[in-house]
Amino acid sequence: MFARFWLNAYTNKDIILIVFIGTILALMSPFGATSHLPIVGAWAYWTGLLTWGWMASRFIGPRLKNNLPKLSSFWFYLLASFIMAALVFPAVLLIQLATGHPVSIVHWPNLYFLIWVVSVAVSGVSFLSDRAFPDKPSDNGARFFARIPAKISDGSLYAVSSEDHYLRIYTAQGSDLILMRLADAISELGDYDGMQVHRSWWVAKEGIEQIKRDQGKLHIVLRDQTKVPVSRTYAPKIRAAGWLG
Repeated sequence: MFARFWLNAYTNKDIILIVFIGTILALMSPFGATSHLPIVGAWAYWTGLLTWGWMASRFIGPRLKNNLPKLSSFWFYLLASFIMAALVFPAVLLIQLATGHPVSIVHWPNLYFLIWVVSVAVSGVSFLSDRAFPDKPSDNGARFFARIPAKISDGSLYAVSSEDHYLRIYTAQGSDLILMRLADAISELGDYDGMQVHRSWWVAKEGIEQIKRDQGKLHIVLRDQTKVPVSRTYAPKIRAAGWLG
């Protein structure tokens, strides 16, 4: 599991950003928050908070994208900044209490605002980074196929489903998990013959055995008999693609 985490391209990019932004914040000491600490302590303070915010965003981010698929990158990062600030806020209170500098409750609104400002700056850097260095999908999904675990990589791709911040990949040889967001997997699959059919599912056309309607709801039966739900949001795209015959 650790190897998958470390070798994940998105994880590595995020770690670089955390170290870089943490160093900048340690040197700047925004609002004098770490002016009483030595530079090493200030760096540990900021990178620790950024790491906590990043861990929370890795959990919440995929859910935001899956539940709000039409949300633009700008609004996604802005919304993420509010959530990140809300999660980092109690951590700051605990750290201040533990270091003998408790924050009076009357100053909590101001503290949250200051944390949000930093969160906006961090989200802004991530937003600009994604725009400056976009992840370009390889032809016919080659980049994604390179990520499929060896034990199932020789089989035809059937589907990909989101399980928390992991993906379960279904092929003719079985299924396995990798650390990746569904939105990123769909981006890498590019023009491969398939489509998203649910907020948590992408299905390859060749992986479909049949499409059924049960009590007014569509679902896809894969060649391995896995049942995949089809949401109302994506049903029109399936019809337009001619998958329903």
